[in-house]
Amino acid sequence: MHMYDHHPHGATDLQSNGRGEAPGGLSDPVCGMAVTAESVNRLEHDGKPYYFCSVRCQTRFVADPLAYIGKQGIAKGS
Repeated sequence: MHMYDHHPHGATDLQSNGRGEAPGGLSDPVCGMAVTAESVNRLEHDGKPYYFCSVRCQTRFVADPLAYIGKQGIAKGS
């Protein structure tokens, strides 16, 4: 499964609700993995916080944020 490809802690460090989302409903915009607001891999883009499962996903987002924001159906400037 992909979460072991780049997430050093595996799947056991988050309590998932079984739908790929953490209890707060957050997911990594790059890979879709469940994340929490306590993630150390986070940043703000256009005034909105984004949380990531790993540095790798955060780096991909920083390189082209609109590619990943578009996947979520969020219009630019929202």
